[in-house]
Amino acid sequence: MKIFFNIVILTICLVLSGCTPEDQATTISFDNRISFSEFPAVVSLDSGTIIDTKTIGNLQFRVMDSLMIIATAERENSWKVRSIPGDSTLLEFISIGSGPDEFVSSPLISQASFFNGDGKMYILLPDNYRQQLRKIDLSKSIDSGQMESDVESNSRINNFSVYSNFSDTNTRIFVSVNPSEGAIERTILKDGSELSLNSIQHLNQYKVPAPDKLGLLMPNIIFNCDKNRIVEVLELYPQFNIYSLDDNFSVTVMPEGKIDSYKRYIDNETAESKELIYNGVNGYGKFFVINKINGEKSELWFFNWDGMPLLDIKLPELATSFDIDFRNHTLYTLNFKNDIFKKYDLKDLLETVQI
Repeated sequence: MKIFFNIVILTICLVLSGCTPEDQATTISFDNRISFSEFPAVVSLDSGTIIDTKTIGNLQFRVMDSLMIIATAERENSWKVRSIPGDSTLLEFISIGSGPDEFVSSPLISQASFFNGDGKMYILLPDNYRQQLRKIDLSKSIDSGQMESDVESNSRINNFSVYSNFSDTNTRIFVSVNPSEGAIERTILKDGSELSLNSIQHLNQYKVPAPDKLGLLMPNIIFNCDKNRIVEVLELYPQFNIYSLDDNFSVTVMPEGKIDSYKRYIDNETAESKELIYNGVNGYGKFFVINKINGEKSELWFFNWDGMPLLDIKLPELATSFDIDFRNHTLYTLNFKNDIFKKYDLKDLLETVQI
């Protein structure tokens, strides 16, 4: 493992240089912008250790305490819960079908919210087809060997929903598509009341001329209640946005000063023909991590919740899903293209970089 430390120069940008006013109208960003040239620390990891999770058709995963929760492409019991220290499967649940405890289509890990409460672990999972929110008591489910859950009807969860985030602090974030308007609509509820935020109104204003172009506006979102920050990463563009729930903070981060408009992709090509720049984002207590695609390899970009760069981890291969086990200082990655899980020891790195 090689670690390089750099001096980072941050630039505050108040104007969008190199773009016409028409391009600015289709550049998903805030007026306040910052750019940086490099990360304070850069690490190149050697080849990781392949691990056998005893699962196939792996799509995404999440580490929660000492557990790894894996979503697969199987129709029966598509989610697996494995003990990391015990290297064993503790629970298999979530099946595809028309039954009351089944899903019409297999939900992804990225659609779920995970949290601890009352000494237990919970998963909140939206069921768009039935307009329901399912609260899964993971601890109880492991003990009983089957899914134990409560169901709540919620009209905001529907066939137009593309993202829902639920925390244990009564904050609810909904993102849905509006095909008739060609827009992505964000809604945030706090204690049951909708928040009227300038940041949300600004981001909701961007529109495309046809429903098949809505992918150009689709964000990946993470929320940190303690830090009062929401991060939106659009996989097709270099810039990403951060804002607060009280409208006191909003910024667009531009790596190497790069920013892009979706106008030229409307005119010349579809979103599907544009290569992804990013592939997912995960949030943690002190920082969030973006999976930057670099050809057939991934880089994990670490930022604090104000958008300041902290660390760049260069992986030796592509990762389509990743997570960090802080109990054991281990990075786990998955490449669903070859169905391979790997792990990397981060103990020395996290202590050296002190993020």
